[in-house]
Amino acid sequence: MENRFLAKMLERLQKKKVTHAVASRYYNNMQKYVSYPSITISALSSIASFISTSNYADCNTQNIFAMSVGIFASISTLLQSVSSTCNYGTKSESHQFAAQEYDKLITKIQFEIEEPDEKEFVKTMEEKILQIQSKCKLIPPQFIIDDYDKNK
Repeated sequence: MENRFLAKMLERLQKKKVTHAVASRYYNNMQKYVSYPSITISALSSIASFISTSNYADCNTQNIFAMSVGIFASISTLLQSVSSTCNYGTKSESHQFAAQEYDKLITKIQFEIEEPDEKEFVKTMEEKILQIQSKCKLIPPQFIIDDYDKNK
């Protein structure tokens, strides 16, 4: 009876580990989609700023580059605001932490299934799962959970 319970717990933790790992990759990619363009646009803005003050460019060219500096700066600010508002980096790290912690619990369950030796194993596991959930208050996006269930 207990082995069946541990097998179900193992299955549940594997789902949590995978969905949190996928969520971590998803938010990491979202951070890249926002950060990399922002960095590139900032670099282009700096180049345009330099050209707009250069004596080698004629007045019209300087004006065009001066306007492009303003446009680039506005777009860069928008992307940085999106990045800080959405907090993709922090979400990615939180999900990565949860995935790593669930992986540790999976290993413990596998040992317990093979060689049962802890009297209060289930209670200890429950406490550790609750600790993970209190540290990572984020739930993986529903489409990730649905994909896992569909592909299982």
